[in-house]
Amino acid sequence: EMLYAKQQPALEAHDKSGGIVVAEDISNDGHKRYRVLPRAEVLRLRGPFNELIREESLCRLYFDLDGANPVKDPVRELIEQVCSRSCDEDTSNTRDIIVLCSSNEKKYSKHIIFPDVVFKNNWVHMRNFVRTIDHPFLDDSVYTRNRCFRMAGCWKYAEPSRVFIPDTNYADASDSLVQCSASSQHLHPLEFVDELMPKQQTQRTQTNTPSCIR
Repeated sequence: EMLYAKQQPALEAHDKSGGIVVAEDISNDGHKRYRVLPRAEVLRLRGPFNELIREESLCRLYFDLDGANPVKDPVRELIEQVCSRSCDEDTSNTRDIIVLCSSNEKKYSKHIIFPDVVFKNNWVHMRNFVRTIDHPFLDDSVYTRNRCFRMAGCWKYAEPSRVFIPDTNYADASDSLVQCSASSQHLHPLEFVDELMPKQQTQRTQTNTPSCIR
């Protein structure tokens, strides 16, 4: 197994071999090292690991909720907001939605993943859709190119007690990675063009703005 001290060599290796790029936290200052692994091996990792979401990857809709502990858990409210923008009634079934939790008595932290809602990428189309969601706990900084996103069973380098654990009230989290597997690639991933985007950028996407998820 090859380890890479820099991100770019890992991305180049991934371009040749496929699989998933994994970023491992190696300090409390954000330093990382990288490896490229088959999806099945990534799903077994435990430790300070992150899925690196490639900029060209088809991605399941995901959310990062952070903040002080609320009086009422806001997950249900977020799901309802997403469903209100969806033409697919099945999206409202919470058994199809993955929820990971690393909250403690001081901090609220959850990841929500919609396995059946897939966008063309996370940093344009998904980001534009997420910006239509009004939610106080929503961290919209996680929709960027080559974004590192913490996985189930993993934790931050300095906080090993805050493990992202699946919420059993929701869907099976045995595969909670954001990037779609090769066997479940969607033929028509969603594209969401921001109406305020520059005209030339909108033309490059060559898509119409959907009024809802479908």
